[in-house]
This record gives sequence, C-alpha cells and structure tokens, in this order.
Amino acid sequence: MPGSWQPLKNKPNVNIDATLLLTDGAVLCHEYLTSNWFRLAPDDRSDYANGTWTPLSPMPNNAPVSQNGPANAPLYFASAVLRDGTVFCAGGEDNGVYNGVDLLAAEIYDPTDDTWTPIATPPKWTNIGDGASCVLPDGRLLLGCANTNFDANATAIWDPESGSWSAGGDGLDSDSEEGWTLLPDGTVLAVQCSSIPDAQKYVIATNSWVSAGVIPVTLPQAPGAGFVPEMGPQILLPDGRVFAIGATGHTGLYTPPTTTPTDPGTWAVGPDFPVDSHGNLKAALDAPACLLPNGNVLCCVGAIALSGGDAGFSTPAEFYEFDPISGTLIPAPAPAIAGISPTYNCRLLILPTGQALLSACSDGGASFDMAIYTPSGGPRNAWRPEITHVPHRLHPGHTYRLHGRQLNGLSQACAYGDDQQMATNYPLVRLWCPHHVGAVYCRTFDHSTMSVATGQTIHHTHFAVPDHLPPGEYRLTVIANGISSHPVDVRVDRRWHHSHDHDHDHGEEIVEFDHEESKYKDKDAKEAKEKEKDFKDVKEKDTKEFKDKDKDCKECEEKPCKEKDHKECEHKGCKEKECHEHMHYAHHEKRHELGELMHQVGRIAERLEHIEGELHRRPFIRGEERPSVGERALYHEEFERHEHEQHEEERRRREEERHGTEARSAEPAPRAPENPAATHESGQGRRGPGGPKKR
Repeated sequence: MPGSWQPLKNKPNVNIDATLLLTDGAVLCHEYLTSNWFRLAPDDRSDYANGTWTPLSPMPNNAPVSQNGPANAPLYFASAVLRDGTVFCAGGEDNGVYNGVDLLAAEIYDPTDDTWTPIATPPKWTNIGDGASCVLPDGRLLLGCANTNFDANATAIWDPESGSWSAGGDGLDSDSEEGWTLLPDGTVLAVQCSSIPDAQKYVIATNSWVSAGVIPVTLPQAPGAGFVPEMGPQILLPDGRVFAIGATGHTGLYTPPTTTPTDPGTWAVGPDFPVDSHGNLKAALDAPACLLPNGNVLCCVGAIALSGGDAGFSTPAEFYEFDPISGTLIPAPAPAIAGISPTYNCRLLILPTGQALLSACSDGGASFDMAIYTPSGGPRNAWRPEITHVPHRLHPGHTYRLHGRQLNGLSQACAYGDDQQMATNYPLVRLWCPHHVGAVYCRTFDHSTMSVATGQTIHHTHFAVPDHLPPGEYRLTVIANGISSHPVDVRVDRRWHHSHDHDHDHGEEIVEFDHEESKYKDKDAKEAKEKEKDFKDVKEKDTKEFKDKDKDCKECEEKPCKEKDHKECEHKGCKEKECHEHMHYAHHEKRHELGELMHQVGRIAERLEHIEGELHRRPFIRGEERPSVGERALYHEEFERHEHEQHEEERRRREEERHGTEARSAEPAPRAPENPAATHESGQGRRGPGGPKKR
C-alpha cells in the first residue's frame, strides 16, 4: 500500500534545489542558482512539516572569474556529508544563470559555526561541473568530473584529514552523467553512460576501475539527436542487490559477487515502467529515488517530452514504489507541484522520521514547493541499528561514544545521479523526553566507518549532548536511513556526583577533542582546565590550614614535657601523634569531595587507556589531539601521596628531636663536634628520601 503526502508549513519563499541531512537532524537546503543556504530544524515532536527555517552563511566567492565568478552560485553540483559532520560541495553545471560553465570550485561547510571554507580543487582539473561523488568507508571522498575536463575518465580523492587531493583510478569510460553506489564489499558501482550496455565499479583497495558486467537491457539514454546519455538513480536494497532505474524506462538488478570484489557480479532484468500516452515507457532522465524504511524504493519518473524546452527529458514527475520482494512497481500519489516539475528538478531525502522530503520546481524554477511523503509499514527488526554500549548518565555540553551494529544502515538510501548526491549512511542520535522537552537531536561525528550493511561488526560514533538540555530521564535511539534502533533509557544530569554512596555508572565515558585541530565545538577541554584550577585552589587552601594547625602543634611541643607530664598530656589530647591524627582526620574530611573528584578523573584515565588501544583504528583522531586527562589525574595522585609522606616524615623528625631533648636534660652537655660539617650532613640525612624531587 503506498503512502501519502503533506505540505511543509512556514517555509521561506525560495526555490530549494538541493537538500542534505546534517548529523544534528537538521536539513541543509540550497537555494536554486544562488549562494544562499537555509537550515530546516524539526520541532520538539520531530515534525519537519512544522519545523523552523533559519538562513545560513552564503557560499564563499571562490569561483573562477572566467566561469562567472568570483560569486559561487551553483546548480547541479557534487555534495556529501563527511565523516566529521561537515559538508563537502564541489562544482556546478551552471553558476548564477544557465550558462553550462561546469564550475571549478570546492568548499567545506562546518555546521557547528556556520562557516564556509574554500578548498583546493584537484590538480590539473579545469572543470568539475555536475560530477558524481561518493564518500568511501574510510572517510575519503571519490569525485568525478564533467566531460569537459582535461581527462574525462579521471577521478580524484579528497582526504579530509590531510586536506589534500590524490589521483583516483581512471574509469573505463567518461564518468560524466554516472551515478555511483557504495557497496558493502568495498567497491563503488556505476552504470556506464558512454559505453552502453556496460557497467564498471571502483575497487577501493586497489584504486582502480574494473568491469561490473554487461547489463541485459539498455539503461542510459543513448546519445544523439541532441540528447545527452542521461541515467536514473541506483539504490542498494536491503537484500544486497542494486536497483538501477534507467533513462529508457527499463530497470536492472545487480547482484555483487560473493567471493572476490573484483569479479564482475551479475545483472538481471527488472520491471519496466508503464507507457505514456505516446506509447513510450515512462523514464527517469536525471531523477531521484530513496530507500524507504519498509524496504521499498520511492522513485520518480515521467513521460519523455517530445518538444519544447524539456524535449528529451521526463516530465511531469510521477511516483512509484518498487517492491523488491514481489519485483513490481506500485503507483504512488504525487503532490501538486509534481504536475509542473520535470524529474531533473526533483530531490528526495530520507528524514530521521522515516519520511521522504521532496523539493521540486518547474522548468526554470519559477514555481516551486516542498512536501513530505509518509510511507506505509515499517522496517523489519533485522534492519534496525542496534546499540551495544552507550553511557547511561549524560551531561550537557559533553561528548560521548556510542557503540553498536548497523549504525550506518543498509544503504546510502538516497540517490539521484551525477547532478546531486545526498546519501544518509551515517548514524544520528536522538533523545526523547515526554515532559516539556520532546525530541532533541545530538550532533554526531567521527563515525568509525562510512560503510554500509556492516552486519554484526560493532562500530561506533560520537555524539555531543546540547548545552541547553534540561536534566531528566530520556530515551536514546540511534537512527540510520530513517530506521530507529530500540530505545535505551538514559539520564541527563547537570552536575557530577561525588558521594561515596552513589552507584557510579562505569559505562560513562567522555571523549575530548582539541578544538583548534578538529574544529569540534565541545567544551570538555575548557571544563577540564577549570576543574584543574579548582583543584589547585582547594589544595592551596587546605595546605594553608594544615600549616596553621601544624604551627599550633609546634607551640604545644615546645613546652617542656617529662614522661609523666607527657602521659597526662596524652590523655588531654595534646600528644603530638594524636594532634596530627586529628589534624589529618579533619584534613581528610575537608578533602572528601576532592577525593571523589579525583576518583572520577581516575576513571576517565582508565577509560582513556582503553581508548588508546583503539586509536590505530581511528585515523581521524590522533592521540596528540586528546587532552591528557589521565596524565593530570596521575600527577595529582602522586602529588597527594608525596605531600602525605612529607607530613609523616616531619612528624617523625619532631618526635625524635623531642625525645633527644629529654635525654639531653638528664645527661652532661656533650662536647662540640670536631667536624661540624659532618653533623650538618647527618641532620640533613634524617629528612629521608621524601624530598621535593618527587614534586
């Protein structure tokens, strides 16, 4: 049974042509042929139809002057959400107006501070245009180019960690108009648009392209008669096959090899779309599709226009759901805007709610609208992400690590082709509190993988708890491709617990990052320094009190005290040993809370030692980027131990001197030593080994 559409409310009066899902649950929206971007955030019921729109910083002026620059206002460009939560954009078929310049520009958007940063373009490249792109499992990005580039078969790889480009393998033909699909076996599938009916795939391990077999039906539109070899989207299904939607009205189903990834795999014929009023198959010439949580594929096709400005393209847009189990295409309703929109002006994005967001406009962009599709049915439990570990006590402003299975989902889920990419194969974290708070999304970043369909392998992500989050009981879920995990109960506290009677949550962990290096906007490092300062202030205060009490004890010990009087003094509580014991007891009580703080820091140090064992598997976080909280904890522990040894040694020295005074009062005065220096050295030796060298 197909789903239903609902309009968006309170949307700005702008034409949205590109949408990407940020890792904090908001939607990043680009305005048609401008440098403007907007942010759509859901309401506290996780409702995007009633969400809030916010204008964002415009793209930087980094376009070549020869390509209508320096203003960067692209249309039909490469885009992706990267592993650290930033957004990559590159190229553009047009810039500001319809000019077909195949723009050479690239930039990174950081949602944490709403800033754009221009980056270099691949060396020797003269154009990017409407290039295809795909984020690889290790976080790097594979980029294709328009056919006007110096080498139409060339690809390039952007490494976000080093901020540099390297050469990707040359394709078996031009990568223009291709759509790329990431597969679980470490390859990227493409239907070749210049060598019909062949397919190819990129093997990540060898940085090379190999054959992916011959397709039994023609999927790309054959070039000629003024047509370009366009292609429809490709979607990886939950059963491991790829559903490829053709620009000819045909579809194909690709099954990857089960042994060696470099083997070609096999193709099978999929269902054809219905015919239009002219007897031609409805087709997808540059059109979107997305994988719904129920396992069906929502796809967009249209009749082929025979004349007019859209001649050769599919218009107006119609929608179908492909059912992989029955292998059939089910007609789905369409919103009103679809009646005047060609398929190439439509975009589909899977939301965390499992709904699909559509943005569409007429040819030229004069009329536009957005709508949300709610499918019927839900996912199988086997498709859900699974949480295997998450801290059960959280604190606003802190960052935590979540472990689980299938955190990236079973597919990239959203596809269009070369003109736009909006994959959602990364985890989102949502907190739900029914009392006056509702749904809150936590920004996720530094996922351990960007792969798909990872099976039983445990991976992790990091999430930042918002600073403003009220304390209380919450239900935490992790979401991938609109499919939510089963919830885990957590508690958000405003402050740390220091009581001995409190049952500490040993699953709690805090991961800190260097702000300058990683550009993460968490405040853990700053808070750690403030806690260290508080620790020093308390220590200085306690040390002063200790010295004052120690002075009182010295006045007590300077009074002459015979053995009998000394025993009486013992009963009165004036014995130096008891005095020091009482002093230490009071001192210990005053440091009780400080000791509990040190216990917390010690637990953090133990956790960091465990994390260090995994750092070689986490190339995006280097060991030197993490504040040495464990080292600080060990230092303070050593300082405490040394201070205690000093006080004990001082107490023993004074007791020895007192007993020596009593003995000298009953004996004749000794002669002066022949070697004063030796006596001085001997006196120094009585201080023992607990000197300042340990400090």
